[in-house]
Amino acid sequence: MSRPTKQIHLAAHFPGVNNTTVWSDPAAGSQIEFSSFVHLARAAERAKFDFFFLAEGLRLREQNGRIHDLDVVGRPDTFTVLAAIAAVTERLGLAGTINSTFNEPYEVARQFASLDHLSAGRAAWNVVTSWDAFTGENFRRGGYLAEQDRYERARRFLRTVWELFDSWRGDEIVADKDTGQFLREPRPGAFAHHDDFFDISGQFNVPRSPQGRTANSRPATPTPAGSSPSPRRMRSSAGTARSRTARPSTPTSRAGSRSSAVGPTSWWSCRRRRSSSATPTPRRASGPR
Repeated sequence: MSRPTKQIHLAAHFPGVNNTTVWSDPAAGSQIEFSSFVHLARAAERAKFDFFFLAEGLRLREQNGRIHDLDVVGRPDTFTVLAAIAAVTERLGLAGTINSTFNEPYEVARQFASLDHLSAGRAAWNVVTSWDAFTGENFRRGGYLAEQDRYERARRFLRTVWELFDSWRGDEIVADKDTGQFLREPRPGAFAHHDDFFDISGQFNVPRSPQGRTANSRPATPTPAGSSPSPRRMRSSAGTARSRTARPSTPTSRAGSRSSAVGPTSWWSCRRRRSSSATPTPRRASGPR
């Protein structure tokens, strides 16, 4: 009987400006211009990396009432950047951290389904929660959610998004030019979800995407997006991945920190257990790991 093998999936992480980047170094690129995102994404695709990863930032981080100046830029909208990168890459997976505490299921389902269509099935979702009231102040609901409520909302959120994805089977569009029939049935995408967190019903207006449900992963350690691991971690039916982030080993800059010649990059690896007897082909990074 063959033993299961493990495979490491590599990703390029663009974290924006934080304590791991040195924006003043002459070799550092822009933290927000699209050319920097394109440079890293194409380099990762050439190196056979599995996916490109963006963390979400919903607020400026502060300490003792003062905003960290390194957090002011470099955190553009995740979906916008990933959709743009889809147009300049062909095989690279496009993963984004999207918050389940302050977003809404219908909106996130539309965005991921759209990204999956635009990228021909390359979208992936890192589901996180936000524990602090500072982030909540940016939203009309605002406030703080206790840990139990936060993770229960996340589970319901993920389940609701899946229901929206599954409201389309994939064969509803006929588009028969001879008969003039476009839809096979009058109400495609019909859904109704009612629980303590979400009470929504209607018709989901994005047809089933190439993946149906986008791939999901869960964080093994806290991420810059403000997520926190829980004793009751969520597990996705699409396959659970445990992720770890590593900083690149580059020469120390004048400021005493590590910098990258292409800007704010780090290599992000994801370990997934496989039930295959075949030995996976090693993937090598184009830069330090």
